[in-house]
Amino acid sequence: MLLRFGVENHLSIRDRQELVLTAAKQIKRRGHVLPVPILREEAVPVAVIYGANAAGKSNLVAAIRAMRRHIVESHKSRDAGDPIPRHPFLLDQASEHNPTRFDCVFTINDHEAGDAQEVYEYGFTFTQAEYVREWLHRIVRHKRQTTQMLFDRQTTDGQTRVDFSSRLRGENRATASLTRPNSLFLSAAAQNNHPQLGAIHRQFAEHWQPLGGEAAEFEIARSLDGFAHQDAFLELMRQADLGVVGTELEDYKPTEADHERFKKVSHFLAELSGSSDEADEQWQQLQRPKQLRFKHAVGDGARPLDFDLESRGTQRLAALAIPVLNAVAAGHLVVVDELDASLHHRLTAALVRLFKSATNRHGAQLVTAVHDTSLLRDGLELDDVWLAEKDRRGVSRFTPLTDYRIRSREDLEQVYRDGRIGGAPVIGDLAAVLDG
Repeated sequence: MLLRFGVENHLSIRDRQELVLTAAKQIKRRGHVLPVPILREEAVPVAVIYGANAAGKSNLVAAIRAMRRHIVESHKSRDAGDPIPRHPFLLDQASEHNPTRFDCVFTINDHEAGDAQEVYEYGFTFTQAEYVREWLHRIVRHKRQTTQMLFDRQTTDGQTRVDFSSRLRGENRATASLTRPNSLFLSAAAQNNHPQLGAIHRQFAEHWQPLGGEAAEFEIARSLDGFAHQDAFLELMRQADLGVVGTELEDYKPTEADHERFKKVSHFLAELSGSSDEADEQWQQLQRPKQLRFKHAVGDGARPLDFDLESRGTQRLAALAIPVLNAVAAGHLVVVDELDASLHHRLTAALVRLFKSATNRHGAQLVTAVHDTSLLRDGLELDDVWLAEKDRRGVSRFTPLTDYRIRSREDLEQVYRDGRIGGAPVIGDLAAVLDG
């Protein structure tokens, strides 16, 4: 579970900002929470970010995705000397040259041991040339809560040094020797089968699920083929009142146009590689995809419709439902921008309720940015909600709703829509632009 995420100098986020997913102690919650015994706290299953357009809420979602991408790709997908991708704040002179920082506090759950938890803090700072600092701490509780350093890495002018704790067991020095200035020590450790750090790396690579919310038909069909939760997927689509009563998968049959396109691609690949082997492999892949159709009730029977004939909302719900169901079953973190895009507000609320229900036994979480204010009166708690605002210098800041004095939950949506707690756009008279 994600307990805290911090970011500094990324896109519109210049100053350090934190997204906190631990339950606020000053409010009386009515919904499901996720216990964190080591910290004697509880985590919330949902963090929903509101704000005006261009306030920075999507940038916070993008920052979580970017942190994962650095961890997964920095060692295996980058050669020595390659620049490190980053997007610093560009509206002042200093920030462009200052390091970017990502950090988080998270738990790793052992389902076989009855969801026993370990709590870690991990983070790194970096420029385009090198990861300046990287650290991993473990938070433990015996008689009292303490923090143990596992490793601390520093890079200066291309020279990397890693300090290890005796608690970090594995080929630490060998891994340090393989860690380039432009790769993370955690990533290098995972690539070299470090047992302890491999488990940490898998938390980000496998349990953090960034979603675009859009997916091609063949991707959805491939995911559904042998999907462990097919019955739940179909029931979700039925409950959504889309008219869907079943699914149908069949092998995709390439058309003559597909053949012609493939000939051009295969010729190009053969020229690049000097071999037709890669082209042959691509052709095999082209013939494997499944074609997805949704069955719709017609009289006493059902008629399948091609996926591209379905509404955009049906397509998007299908793309979201598969990873969401997987996440709730496995305890993953789902990160998606604009969950409510193309969805009726009741469908958005239903997806949120999956995470907030008692069936979420393994600590699945959802972080999303939305515009749909009806969620504020449809199940969200005060500590589920964050407001994004941007000042006149273009700097984004994020404030939990618990920082505001709200008289009652009943008027929460109206308070936000009226702009009395920030996070809502102030719009002038658009018709006036045509005057004169």
